[in-house]
Amino acid sequence: MTTVDDRLEAQYDNRALVPDHPDIFDRWSREAAAFRKSAMDAARAELNVPYGPHARHVYDYFRADPSAAPAPRTAVFVHGGYWRTFDKSYFSHMAGCLTVRGFDVAVINYRLCPEVRIADIMEDVEMAGASIFRTSGRPLLPYGHSAGGHLVSCLLATDWQRRGLPADLTQAGLVVSGVYDLIPLLKVSVNADLQLTEDAATAASPLFWQPPELTGLAVVAGGAESDAFQDQSRRFHTAWSQSAGRSTLDIVEGANHFTVIDPLADPDSAMAKRLTDLCPIT
Repeated sequence: MTTVDDRLEAQYDNRALVPDHPDIFDRWSREAAAFRKSAMDAARAELNVPYGPHARHVYDYFRADPSAAPAPRTAVFVHGGYWRTFDKSYFSHMAGCLTVRGFDVAVINYRLCPEVRIADIMEDVEMAGASIFRTSGRPLLPYGHSAGGHLVSCLLATDWQRRGLPADLTQAGLVVSGVYDLIPLLKVSVNADLQLTEDAATAASPLFWQPPELTGLAVVAGGAESDAFQDQSRRFHTAWSQSAGRSTLDIVEGANHFTVIDPLADPDSAMAKRLTDLCPIT
């Protein structure tokens, strides 16, 4: 049974910290549905492409605007939800900042806790990345939010040669408001679903891994997030930046844990430009 530390609970309960989160989630759902409809009407979307045997082993694939110069990588967005909630259908519009810039974008689903453990989800996301690469024929540019930020860091550290794939499949990525040290979650109520042990939390914490050699890394957090979430991003950037050719840390003033990703829906936002700059189009 999870023993809750009230101090950590207050720092890591993002829904309690953002009382209007239901309105934000409703807005995401509406904006995502509108983006999907537009992409489907333009024959630039394929929904629920399978990458594995489970019902959640699927992704939506949004093709680039044909008027844009083709990008050399396929982008992959990984949603958050503390590894236990949400669905890709809330986040389709997060592809919008890249499709107009020549990127095909896959928005993926994965299995959720407590049906599976975080280690299983890490495997799901790796399996999705391999499938997307084999389908698109291009290496990947991953980006993700919250639990998705953690999972993108896992993709960046993946030994792709173990799967018989190119070692440089994921050379750069953007992570937003992720959890990179999972040990504090042992004493947070969410662990009733995550079912982390100390060994499992340590093994799943990218902060403690040997940092991969990357060409670029962008780390983002919200200035209105809890101290713990901002500290997660700062510590992760410090640990991994020396192995990245280019690295940035952005604390977005006034943004909470949920509104911090809104700029990804705007092709002209600074965050969208930061993401695009990780994969310059030659």
